[in-house]
Amino acid sequence: MSFTQYDLNKIEFKNEKAFLSNMYPAPIRFDTYGIVNDIQDVELTNLIYPSSEHLYQALKCKDIRWHKILLENLNPHSTKAKARKMLRFTGTNNISTFLMREDFHDIKDSIMLMVVYLKFKQNQALADKLLSLDPFEDIQERNCWNDTYWGTVNNEGKNKLGKILMQVRDILNKEKEDGIFYK
Repeated sequence: MSFTQYDLNKIEFKNEKAFLSNMYPAPIRFDTYGIVNDIQDVELTNLIYPSSEHLYQALKCKDIRWHKILLENLNPHSTKAKARKMLRFTGTNNISTFLMREDFHDIKDSIMLMVVYLKFKQNQALADKLLSLDPFEDIQERNCWNDTYWGTVNNEGKNKLGKILMQVRDILNKEKEDGIFYK
């Protein structure tokens, strides 16, 4: 599939495109789906995360206390900042720091795909907006996080989130064609 050149003023995740951002408020009900192995706490089942950013940051750690801390905070920007401050790959697992999943970097793209899919699958109005985008429009994220993995900075970067959004758009279109959309 080829994509047309994008207009940054049209595609940037602001204004009418703000709904594409993981920071956009969109509740997501989450069951573990097997991705959060080793969590035995039944309290994790059917939690509702205020945004896809909340769920993505929560899935970086298996500790139920980490999920509960993130759920106390409704602001997705501060949730991301809290993860940067409190998640560690090594050290002690106490109230001031939490251990990040050892396999996180190996599975982060799959987690993001699942999170973005759930966001749009569970929020019909947002799915309708995503599906209304030009199917040949390349979705790019310009960001202020200097993140060249999930987005772009000065037109440079892997734009993984934009590619995942296009993939989710394709999945939802296929589900719509197959008559299983919004079930």
